[in-house]
Amino acid sequence: MRVALVGGSFNPPHLGHVLLAAAAMARAEPDEVWLVPAWRHVFGKVLAPFEARLRMVELAVDPLGSRFRASRIEAEAAAWGSSGSTIELLEWLRGRNPTHRYLLVLGADVWAERDRWRRFGEIESLVEILLVNREGQPGLAGAGPPLPAISSTEVRRRLAAGEPLDGLLPASVERYAREHALYR
Repeated sequence: MRVALVGGSFNPPHLGHVLLAAAAMARAEPDEVWLVPAWRHVFGKVLAPFEARLRMVELAVDPLGSRFRASRIEAEAAAWGSSGSTIELLEWLRGRNPTHRYLLVLGADVWAERDRWRRFGEIESLVEILLVNREGQPGLAGAGPPLPAISSTEVRRRLAAGEPLDGLLPASVERYAREHALYR
């Protein structure tokens, strides 16, 4: 099985994340796309509880169909002591599912920060990388048209202030976040 991995804090998952997952499916045609919420943020940012973010990812991808799923693999990896680094997660996945092939989906903004990642050269040897352009970032050759630059920080600010989100979140995610008073 060929699996595209879309990782992130998903704090909260917004339409940019949904479009990124859809772009991965359209461009690479994997068997499945897994959206992988971080157990904790590797750069120390405060996140909403993992289970809430996982549920919001489930809600966000539900309309896309059965080939898209929210994955709790970061929580499972944390249970055996993973630091949360991408390389550790990929090594764990390969050991757990040796017949799977993984594709790591990265936006241009994340690609620009790859020097901050632990053992990025090894990541490139373990998985295929699919790059996706993002508005406001320098364009990368072969990475397709830019996806909208939606700011999770701005989404959280609007949720906290009770302001309209102007279609930045899937409706089901907005309802969930408001009903559970996340980001207040």
